Amino acid sequence: DAKIKMFVWDYVAKYKRYKQVIEGVDQILDASFMLDANTVIFSAVKNGHTDIFIYKIEENKLEQITNDVYDELNPTFVSFPNRSGIIFSSNRPSADAPSNDTILPSRYPFNVFMVDILNKSAIKQITQLSNLKYGNATYPMQYNTNHFTFVADENGIGNRYAGFFSTQRTGLDTLYYV
Repeated sequence: DAKIKMFVWDYVAKYKRYKQVIEGVDQILDASFMLDANTVIFSAVKNGHTDIFIYKIEENKLEQITNDVYDELNPTFVSFPNRSGIIFSSNRPSADAPSNDTILPSRYPFNVFMVDILNKSAIKQITQLSNLKYGNATYPMQYNTNHFTFVADENGIGNRYAGFFSTQRTGLDTLYYV
């Protein structure tokens, strides 16, 4: 029985600060730290589905953020004015795509989405940030206070694109691509 083992290396003191077995997922595909050195965001496989998880190192606690049939890859924490969450690539057709066991595997390209993690309700708000018809949008990340970037290969060559949010007076968020 294979187990996922993780350790945290304290570079200054030169010792393994934590040695843990992560239970509840079959494989970890990608990981990044969140706001602090105690919280890690995972893209991991559980029961054959790739979803996003938040892992608290000190508590050895795993929280599942997405739970659907679509693939979620390259998760990164972002914090923009009036908006914080996890930005990621997914092959879901839209932000409000249905998700149940009768959905066929997705033939849709990967696009960039953001999930609101400050909302603690059972249903997380997901926002679509790119809309490629061909190719895939991958490796999204925050660029600065207002911008995010991603790599898209819509024309067959991987190019880095940037986008940003602007909040209107009416309170609506608008997404712009540069």
